[in-house]
Amino acid sequence: KPSNALPHLEQAVKLAPDLVPAVALSARYLAEDGEIRKASRMLERAWQAVPHPDLAETYAYLRFGDSARDRFTRVQKLAALAPDNIESALALARAAIDARDFAQARRAISPFLSHPSQRVALLMSDLEQAESSDEGRAREWTARAVHAARDPAWTAEVRPIDLGVPP
Repeated sequence: KPSNALPHLEQAVKLAPDLVPAVALSARYLAEDGEIRKASRMLERAWQAVPHPDLAETYAYLRFGDSARDRFTRVQKLAALAPDNIESALALARAAIDARDFAQARRAISPFLSHPSQRVALLMSDLEQAESSDEGRAREWTARAVHAARDPAWTAEVRPIDLGVPP
């Protein structure tokens, strides 16, 4: 139950304010409890330390029922905190596509089109489909995504626990 988990999540965030899963989940629970400002500040601090797509998505959807335009406006604020980071551009482009502001989406993603990563190519596919319903161009970008460089992925190392018992 979220009410039981929130104190533990907040403690985890205090110990590691850039631990993306803890920050994102804690912010969601805070938002559900109506503490939007506290959740926003927590996400903004983490974003400045480590821009991550999960933080951007959580930030965009903090307020239930907001329009795509409202989410785009909110993501613009977040992206401004790490303006030279690709995650800011990707978050901004995604929110702009959802808000049907295709010119802004193209502006945000254009610096990364010469050597697109998989996410950039897939986002361009979404943009072509949403803007002009051009299936051919969308498929072209999807095909480019197959051969594009992989995007960084969040991983964790799992180590066996030493129980003091010989194998």
